[in-house]
Amino acid sequence: FFTLTGRRGGAVMKKKTSAAVIIAAISTSFLPVASQAATYTLDEIIVEGDRNHEITQQLPGGYENKSGSIGILGKKDTMETPFQQNNISQKSISTFASNPSEQSTSVLVNVPSVRTAGNTLYNDFSIRGQNANAYQFRINGIPGLLTQTNIPMNMIESVDVISGPGIGVTGVQAKESAGGVINLITKRAGAKDIMDYTTFFSGRSTWGNMIDISRRFADNAWGIRINTAYINGDTAIRDEKETQKNFSINIDHQTDRSFTNIFLGYRDTHTERAERYYDFSSKALTRIPPAPDSSNNYAFKGQHLGMKTWMAIFNHVQKLDDTFKVFVNAGYAYNNGYDYRVDASSRVNIINDAGDFTRSMVNEPFAIRNKYIQIGANKIFNIGAVKNDLVVSFDKDWYEARWGASPASKGTVTGNLYTGQVGYDFITEEGKRARYSGDSQFYGWTIADTLSYRKWDVTIGAHKHTARVYSASSKIKTVTDAVSPLFAIVYKPSRNWSVFGSHSESFDQGTIVGNAYANKGDILDPAKTKSNELGIKYTNGNIVTQLSYFDTKQDSKLESESNGNTYLRMNGETRYRGIQLSLSGKVAPKWTLSGGFMYLDSEYKKNSTPYYNGKSVIGTPDWSAVLTVEYTPNKVWDIWGRMIYTGSAPVYNHERTFHIDSSTIFDLGIRYRSHLGTKPVDYNLTVFNLFNKNYWMPRATYAYGILSNPRAFCFSATVHF
Repeated sequence: FFTLTGRRGGAVMKKKTSAAVIIAAISTSFLPVASQAATYTLDEIIVEGDRNHEITQQLPGGYENKSGSIGILGKKDTMETPFQQNNISQKSISTFASNPSEQSTSVLVNVPSVRTAGNTLYNDFSIRGQNANAYQFRINGIPGLLTQTNIPMNMIESVDVISGPGIGVTGVQAKESAGGVINLITKRAGAKDIMDYTTFFSGRSTWGNMIDISRRFADNAWGIRINTAYINGDTAIRDEKETQKNFSINIDHQTDRSFTNIFLGYRDTHTERAERYYDFSSKALTRIPPAPDSSNNYAFKGQHLGMKTWMAIFNHVQKLDDTFKVFVNAGYAYNNGYDYRVDASSRVNIINDAGDFTRSMVNEPFAIRNKYIQIGANKIFNIGAVKNDLVVSFDKDWYEARWGASPASKGTVTGNLYTGQVGYDFITEEGKRARYSGDSQFYGWTIADTLSYRKWDVTIGAHKHTARVYSASSKIKTVTDAVSPLFAIVYKPSRNWSVFGSHSESFDQGTIVGNAYANKGDILDPAKTKSNELGIKYTNGNIVTQLSYFDTKQDSKLESESNGNTYLRMNGETRYRGIQLSLSGKVAPKWTLSGGFMYLDSEYKKNSTPYYNGKSVIGTPDWSAVLTVEYTPNKVWDIWGRMIYTGSAPVYNHERTFHIDSSTIFDLGIRYRSHLGTKPVDYNLTVFNLFNKNYWMPRATYAYGILSNPRAFCFSATVHF
């Protein structure tokens, strides 16, 4: 049911009207039941909004927001975007990031196109089969501010996820995933003052304390939001320890003509004995070894990695008149990887069916510096009956990396999955200073015009991108460029339905051909990813459902033989086709559903090894699904459960095909709202991996298995002062 409220002659009028019944099953949730709604003529409609810039309304049930940021196209309602868009809310973040061992990935996996491949050390995942990690995150629209390591989420208000290539609306990025765009929105001061204190316990001995303070002042023109956290202790994995310290401040200023936001953040994340990546490419293997006890620790003593990040973000929008505005977005980050003593490439090699493993060990301090700026303008004008929303922007990203120890240090680790015994012989000399590895500059122009006529919205755009990359090891600088077109259309036959189609593209930097090939020194064109998508969306005001078919082709490097010589050229191709269903909202007054599924048909179309052609992409499951069900019996209790399904994924081993088994995992949580004296308190108890299942997680495009995390209990209490 929903309530229609109007005002007639100063009196408030309310009328309850029955809504369409939705979702007999997930697979048919996009089909409405026909109904006739009464028509009302209202003399006056009063809408109350929050003056704070970009405050977002949540969908009923609260797990997703109604709208999200779409790069230079601004903020749009989910029903108006020409692709699958999931806007993860603060409720989802506070619910699923309660385990500090896997904060961002546990939140992102609620999007059907996202599958996790992460652990306490790294927040890795995939979007529509394309690899991604925190390098690909944007924060308030700024790319390249984070690294692969575990990312805290206590300063984040929401996460906007676009499935599919998004460079045509987001601009350049040094580290980009063609699978989609993930934009983290920092917490900003709202109309209501906040002073919250949260204490929580998780794993074996992890205690955490967080403070969140928000104030507006100067007639609400200025706002300040401060977040800080300290987390320390053993995770649910034996002898694995994590320490997190972070502090952030967000300052915003808004007038009738402008909005300015400044975010300053610092975090220090340190993990000890965190190892969950296993390589299954050894020729001695005849199968994928069964997953061992996931509560065991397979890292060597003295293994650790720390990451300190300093970042600053500036966003400004200035309205010159009611139809014309300009904007500036800029950011800077310095990531310092310290105390870096791990297995090489943070994985070990499984060398036989008995589960024995070995790997070299390294100490490699590293540092990454990233700078970004974007300037642009937005003009709204009419040509006859057609409204034009034109955006033009220029942006540039500077990326510099220092990687590899000087002097280098190495050792060897050995062990067994099933006995849990680990041995090592680490050389005492350790790297003291990271070496300069190279730098890059990415810059380009973007233009996009959305033409609106009656029930139609058509977006036409293009992005011109140039990459200048210098490698210190080869002392070669490459300069490559490409153009990415964007075409999208949305048709809204009624306020409940929208039909969309889009073509988008993405690409990376050019590649220098190595010495092993006859065309050594050649610079290959950037590998392009081209995606087409058709879909339909439905809402009845209580739930939003999205269903789409997508077809993505990605260039890849291909070896070829000519006159007895081997050449490397950009002639390969990998194809991803699939269906994605997303839904979120209330299906009854006390019941909320959020989640969906994705079917992904991945295929090697051209490969230098004929064995792979026609086969699914390594590490990529066909089916994946997630569903959260919440029951709210009254105003003080919520009971929710989440199911995560990951289908079987192929692993290729010397022209043999193995499979990582499918897995179905359940999480369970309870929320209780009460008071401590006169102060409201929210209590949360969550159990991740409820049945303590041991399983391997696949990693797209790799012959890896990531060992699951064991069952973890997380309890928190938030006091609202």
